[in-house]
Amino acid sequence: MKRRAVKDFCVVAASNSSNNSSGLFWKRMRPLLPNTKLTDNSNTIHLIEGGAFLPDPGALFNKYFTTPSIAVRLLQLSVDDFMNHPSFSAIRNSAQKLDFSFEPVSIPRVAESLVNLNSRKSAGPDGLSPKLLKLLVPVIAVPLTKLFNRCIISSVWPSQWKLSNVTPVYMNEDEKSKSSYRPISVLSTIPKVFEKLKFDQLYRHFLPLFSDNMSGFLRGHSCCTALLKLTEDWRLALDPTKDVGVIAIDLSKAFDSICHNLLLAKLRAYGCQDSAIRLIQSYFTDRFQRVNAMGFFLIGLQFGVKSRMVAC
Repeated sequence: MKRRAVKDFCVVAASNSSNNSSGLFWKRMRPLLPNTKLTDNSNTIHLIEGGAFLPDPGALFNKYFTTPSIAVRLLQLSVDDFMNHPSFSAIRNSAQKLDFSFEPVSIPRVAESLVNLNSRKSAGPDGLSPKLLKLLVPVIAVPLTKLFNRCIISSVWPSQWKLSNVTPVYMNEDEKSKSSYRPISVLSTIPKVFEKLKFDQLYRHFLPLFSDNMSGFLRGHSCCTALLKLTEDWRLALDPTKDVGVIAIDLSKAFDSICHNLLLAKLRAYGCQDSAIRLIQSYFTDRFQRVNAMGFFLIGLQFGVKSRMVAC
């Protein structure tokens, strides 16, 4: 009877989701899914480090989340130090010369980005909620456009726009280990709008460089498209009785393992102008939380060029 009731509930939840809303479907299904929250049903986090109990883990989380998983000697190298890097030379010798620079944004485009904000998202450190900004579009579209274009001309990403509210979220395994938590960053809405506008320009120029086998960072692609391609490739290989081998790599703090100056050197090799390089460098500098759309896309260049075979 329980199995039949669960099945009937799933069917009703799927059929009654208006406009094929996956968010509404998963909201209804969440009570049936395994619970990965802390087992003590409280918001208090207790950590053990070096055999000692830490009643206030905030300082430990701050150090752990902001420590990059990359050698210190690489962090000390400048963009010019990577001009002889093999990947830089390979890109420079290729036929890909994009001559990219960030263009000024228009008032209608900024207004459209504000109108399309998700009202359910939380406010960041500035306290301005997306719902409030959507209501103020007729008033703030013009000054925000001037502010965004000023940042583009000066190639500077304001330091206040790099702040975020960071919350440690328990994932799995040992609840008293810092490595069992990952940071969830809530950025302010205005810098996310600016970032989305810059992301759109980057996406249009760099899209031809990405592999057709890549699912991450591309519009219209997801984990589902990656799994569909993988299973189809396996099926085509198994039909003529070929062997299939799979290597899955899960990197700890993967996005924190990217050398930003090497990435900037690659962008220069692709043909990005100095003004764009300076703005992107300002975007990455002194940023201690996980990056958003534009940052993910830029880091995707490390993995998704056509010379690589990347599924996800």
